[in-house]
Amino acid sequence: MGVGQANDHYHITAPNPDGTALFTAMNNAIREANIKPSQINYVNAHGTGTKLNDVMELNALHKVFKDIPSVSSSKGQIGHTLGGAGVFEAIIVALAIQRHRLPPNIVGQNKLLENAPFIVTTSKTSNIKFAISNSIGFGGNAVSIVIKDLEK
Repeated sequence: MGVGQANDHYHITAPNPDGTALFTAMNNAIREANIKPSQINYVNAHGTGTKLNDVMELNALHKVFKDIPSVSSSKGQIGHTLGGAGVFEAIIVALAIQRHRLPPNIVGQNKLLENAPFIVTTSKTSNIKFAISNSIGFGGNAVSIVIKDLEK
């Protein structure tokens, strides 16, 4: 496991489009987990489906990963639970690892990313060894957590 946190102080309600805070949070979580970005099999994106968030998150993913792993967001299924979102999403990631299934992104939830080859559009079998879950808050806050399959 590894956790990373960062804040870019860009704007109270809009993320920095270059993804600086999320990039830093993901890198710190990966470093703390003592793994390489290439070992991440799945990303649970913050994925609000808004242009500002999704552009920022895509930019951060491109900075962290040479080849972006499978990505989906659970917000299309459960909604945005604000302060509780990170907890629900960490549980979803843990269940995905345990059940060896990638959760799908709701098609149409995210027009910017729906045709990207790394977006999971249907639930599918996968052996996830390491996953990262991203949470982003107002004021430029970003937190990422790496969750490991304890059976591997």
